Amino acid sequence: MTWYSLAAVAQRRGDQVAAVLHTLSGMSSTLPALFRARAEAGAVTVAENAMGSRPIRGIVGGVAMGLNGNRLVSRTLAGSMTVMNITTALQRSRALIPGSKYKFGALEDLDKVGSAQERYSVLKVVTPVGIAIGSVLLVQQLKRR
Repeated sequence: MTWYSLAAVAQRRGDQVAAVLHTLSGMSSTLPALFRARAEAGAVTVAENAMGSRPIRGIVGGVAMGLNGNRLVSRTLAGSMTVMNITTALQRSRALIPGSKYKFGALEDLDKVGSAQERYSVLKVVTPVGIAIGSVLLVQQLKRR
């Protein structure tokens, strides 16, 4: 929801581009976690690469909150975050393909597999809801032009 809040702030200050980019970041924000949970629920280990890692996404989100008043920074971070989310989600989704080079091995810890199954059961509901909310916001933003 951080990205949707940033979109609302950008909209209020009249920065349509940043509002749209923050909304797209919000819409894509749970995709990396969704595909990671899906893979791990099937006992497949996926990459936690530097670009799309949780810490990096958290840092970018925090910086975006702190520097949201700067149009260039706001737009750059929101656009970068969207690209990171989608790139990481695509890479992790490829791990679901049999024989994929994106698989990093089998996940043998049954507790982790069980935990991943629980995360996936939540994320498979939360992700489409977040995308739907973002879609409504995006349509509203584009109508204001």
